[in-house]
Amino acid sequence: MRIAVTRAEGVLGGHVVAHAAAHGHAVVAVVGRRASGDRRRQLRAAGGVTVVEEAGDPERWLEGCEVLVDARSRAAELGPDSAFARVDAGASERLLASAHRGGVRRVVLLSSLAVHRFDGSVDVDVRSRPRDRRELPYAHALRRVEDLVLSDGRLEGVVVRPGLWPIGLGDPVLWRLARALRGGRLPLVGGGLGVLNLVDADDLAAGVLLAALQPAAPGRVYAIAEPTRLTWRDALTTLASLLGGRPPRRLLPTAPIQAVASVLERAYGIAAPASEPTLTRYRTALLGTGIHVRVEHAVDELGWQPRWPWRETLRRAAVDALPRIGVAPRGRT
Repeated sequence: MRIAVTRAEGVLGGHVVAHAAAHGHAVVAVVGRRASGDRRRQLRAAGGVTVVEEAGDPERWLEGCEVLVDARSRAAELGPDSAFARVDAGASERLLASAHRGGVRRVVLLSSLAVHRFDGSVDVDVRSRPRDRRELPYAHALRRVEDLVLSDGRLEGVVVRPGLWPIGLGDPVLWRLARALRGGRLPLVGGGLGVLNLVDADDLAAGVLLAALQPAAPGRVYAIAEPTRLTWRDALTTLASLLGGRPPRRLLPTAPIQAVASVLERAYGIAAPASEPTLTRYRTALLGTGIHVRVEHAVDELGWQPRWPWRETLRRAAVDALPRIGVAPRGRT
């Protein structure tokens, strides 16, 4: 089967490309103009992968593809509306129209649990839980795109929402987190008691491919995540230990930090609207409350099973991160 994957230069899109190619599919890896030459070479190294730029008529690179995996979502919390135009309803409508004309049969949208409010709920069914986050531009854009994908009668639409913390090898965001943990600079907002599921990016890619292939998937929403209920304190303490650092101990109460974050967001919105502060209301809610989801729909309908337990996912991430921050890995690799 021929599969197109947008934003293939991203960590999650790149894992989908590698997984699909490893299973014998011909993959069109669609990258942005700023994708580095090294990243393009890495994508091609999977074998059976054609790398194309997103610019121009999508029908050109969608021709002959049966499935489109759309991973274009801008995983940012703040910024002007124009910063999210790449994945807004208008851009997605145009992409879906091009997909239909190009002969695509199914579209799998890689969405986010950010469409739900983080209130500490556990065992959430993503199909029955309302999409109740409205103040976050990223989530607002994704809700509209989800609706488009699921309601387009010309295509078989599927929505996949990864666990709250998807972890993939080669992730520079995780490398920055590793530096902060090694240096003891990461405080636990709300005591780090927010709940979550981890998901290994390889397991996520396997779930996305099943959503692209299984007859039961069209018109449905799936959470793909390792099912263990964790807190951020669990996850970050374990990762700090694997990195050879001290567990985060500074505990910050949620309410005053939310107030500070609100002031910072307003200041950045005026002085630097194209960027965002390190501390935001979204991140404080993430660490202080979070959300944990059930995954039986993916297991029962897609036949998906997580391969990597959460501790092993963190161990693999630590082994990948240590040389990136100038530390020799310890133990087995």
